[in-house]
Amino acid sequence: MIDELKVSDIKNKLSENVEYFTNMIDVIVDENTRSMDKILCEICDNVVNIDNPSTEVIEKYFLELTNCLYFMQERVEKLSIYDSLSKISYKEAFNKSYMNPELDKSKPTVAELTAYAEGNTIYEQSINEMYNKAYKIVRSKVDAAQTMIQTLSKVLSKRITDMQLSNKDIPFYLSGNGRSLNE
Repeated sequence: MIDELKVSDIKNKLSENVEYFTNMIDVIVDENTRSMDKILCEICDNVVNIDNPSTEVIEKYFLELTNCLYFMQERVEKLSIYDSLSKISYKEAFNKSYMNPELDKSKPTVAELTAYAEGNTIYEQSINEMYNKAYKIVRSKVDAAQTMIQTLSKVLSKRITDMQLSNKDIPFYLSGNGRSLNE
């Protein structure tokens, strides 16, 4: 028979832990992507949600986002260092706990040593998971921003092509592309 109260208690404790770690991850991600998020929100408001935004606006956001991504690459790499070092810290704590157990047995089994070490390093592992997830989220946001840059570039290229094609109907000497016939 399933004890619904026990299941509910476990679920509630899990939800509390998930909320705590999600909030911690959100802080890390926000610290690293705030400027890029601001630009992308502006792009959404002033380009994506507007019918036929001006070329100047698109050019402005293309330049701003490209510039922002230059600095984001460094942040992503630094965040990957936190991920790597927290993993090393976790492994070091695990190995130390595994090799120097404080068990009541003189000859513990491998399974007992592993369980003991895992129990003693749960916080180091959680910190590593937190930085690993934050790193993946930031990297994913940077990838999405790069896709937006490509999209803005395509829009600008199409507009240039459209302007060039519309100038074909104008006589060459009136289009500003060359000298007049009298010169």
